[in-house]
Amino acid sequence: MGLVNVKINGIDTKIEEGSTILQAATKVGFDIPTLCHSDNLEHFTSCFLCAVKVEGGRGNLVPSCATKVREGMSVTVESEEVNESRRMALNLLLSDHCGDCIPPCEDACPASIDIRGFLALVREEKELEAAKLIREKAPFPGALGRVCPRPCETACRRNRVEDSVSICYMKRYISDTELEECGEAQLPEPAPATGKKVAIIGAGPAGMSAAYYLKLEGHEVTVFEAHEKSGGMMRYGIPYYRLTDKTLKDEFDAIERLGVEVRYNTEVGKDITAKKLEAEYDSIVIAIGAQGASSMRVEGEDTPGVYSGIEYLGKLAEGQEPDIGTNVVVVGGGNTAIDVARSAIRTGAKATILYRRTRAEMPASSFEIDEALEEGVEISFLAAPVKIAEGSKGVKVSCIRMELGEPDASGEDDLYRLKDRSMKYRQLQL
Repeated sequence: MGLVNVKINGIDTKIEEGSTILQAATKVGFDIPTLCHSDNLEHFTSCFLCAVKVEGGRGNLVPSCATKVREGMSVTVESEEVNESRRMALNLLLSDHCGDCIPPCEDACPASIDIRGFLALVREEKELEAAKLIREKAPFPGALGRVCPRPCETACRRNRVEDSVSICYMKRYISDTELEECGEAQLPEPAPATGKKVAIIGAGPAGMSAAYYLKLEGHEVTVFEAHEKSGGMMRYGIPYYRLTDKTLKDEFDAIERLGVEVRYNTEVGKDITAKKLEAEYDSIVIAIGAQGASSMRVEGEDTPGVYSGIEYLGKLAEGQEPDIGTNVVVVGGGNTAIDVARSAIRTGAKATILYRRTRAEMPASSFEIDEALEEGVEISFLAAPVKIAEGSKGVKVSCIRMELGEPDASGEDDLYRLKDRSMKYRQLQL
């Protein structure tokens, strides 16, 4: 096969007949961008990123990957017109981009866990490596595998076909497999000591996560916890039927084995002062959580027999059994309300949830609502308490029926009161 003379951006060269402009440009040192003919990608269709301008003839821009050279051809591979064409081609590709640089499940994960990565490791039967990968972003795979609200599964691409991958339960499987094979969580070795000391206030998930990563960096870490056990709201805000004491102990104790010191029954401001911490430590991390209940702003909510949801769950976690009677009203529509109602059912009580909107607006996870209904929890929608008082057989709760209105300026539905209605129950307030 003979050679033909072509000019590439003013540079004369000889190239084998039948070659493309892309090949000719590469020969003389020009790197024309291309996706469809990149050696690093599978060739599929024309991307038109490799557009060039051939002088003479129609003077149109042509794809250099498909246009053959011919004798005397003069080609412009770099100019403002060519570059603008390539920018437009790239924008068109991105406008209909069906892939993601970050998988949607990982993008939806608050901790940005490499979900695709640990699922691939499980496929290869490398569960211990999968646990290690999860802990790069979150040190409690066993707890997450039981109580995570699963935003990753909502974003999962598999929903377009049938249903999401069970990402949450896969974390549980990985953690359980690790414990079965090794007897305890396998944590990496900390870096050499830096000589820096860090105090952390609170041994909940935030405080102990901070302790874990700080210890891995080689810092000396001491955690101050007001309760007698670690876990924070994981322990005192989630019922044991969902997250067992053993799971919490397995994961939080592992961090202490790493060399983190936890001083239990130590309340900062009471048992030790903040000034003392400032004097003895290089840094202080405050991770006290949000353990206070919100007021309903309802008359009589301090009546005996009325508990906040957090208070009730906390007492159960500490082994106490609050006297809630046999008829329980739970006010609210979030996951805490569901936890309280299902916990009350387990004590033998009848539980009724009052929620001021409809199920469509309930912030609780849909599967949690389904499980509550399956267990016998009743839900009264469009009902809100306006007054609480002592009754002859417990607590009397006066409620009104609600009606959804048009969204207000915040985007929330306005609620209209329709009529008063009283119900006599012993109530748990959320």
